[in-house]
Amino acid sequence: QNITLLANFEFIKEFFAEYERYYLLKTPPGRFIATPHNETAHVKGVGENPKVTITEFSSFSCESCRDMSLALSAVLERYPIDVTLRFIHFNRGGHDNDLIQAAECSAEQWKFWQMHDTLFARQKDFTNKYGDFNFGLMAEIAEEIGLDTDKFSECMADKGRFAAKLQNMQKIAADFGIKAAPSIFINNGFVEGFITKDKLSEKIENV
Repeated sequence: QNITLLANFEFIKEFFAEYERYYLLKTPPGRFIATPHNETAHVKGVGENPKVTITEFSSFSCESCRDMSLALSAVLERYPIDVTLRFIHFNRGGHDNDLIQAAECSAEQWKFWQMHDTLFARQKDFTNKYGDFNFGLMAEIAEEIGLDTDKFSECMADKGRFAAKLQNMQKIAADFGIKAAPSIFINNGFVEGFITKDKLSEKIENV
């Protein structure tokens, strides 16, 4: 709020909007000055200096998130030297806690993306006919993707193992006003809800 004390305020004030006692930096609709950064995000794609960084907030229990995951995979294949994908959990409650646990336990054995892909592919099998979570499926998938199943089971039983990590991710989502999954940032541009691989490609081409 002390920005008016700057000698060159007259020069730069067109970039700010006055709100009560504060001056807020203007941005175009759907644009952010900063983008979510979380050192605990799961990353694949270009390792250094990507042209485009996509940050995805997603839930394994969400059908639209499954569709978004397929679209993002297609985009990574289409732009193998341009795009980095950063995955951040968006916890919707319910069975999400166990699904996130399974993914993070897999990450400890360097198999996050294998579990990620399989969870989305088998989304309809998460619960039995009574609505109870299918823990047996998690063990089955763990064996399918080549995990040490004893270590995986031990990890799944330790419910507080990733509490700090997930609180960090939840704080990032709250700080950026994320209210639903899927939500993505394409560099500093924000999109809420599913968009097709062609729309994603169009946005990438326009960066």
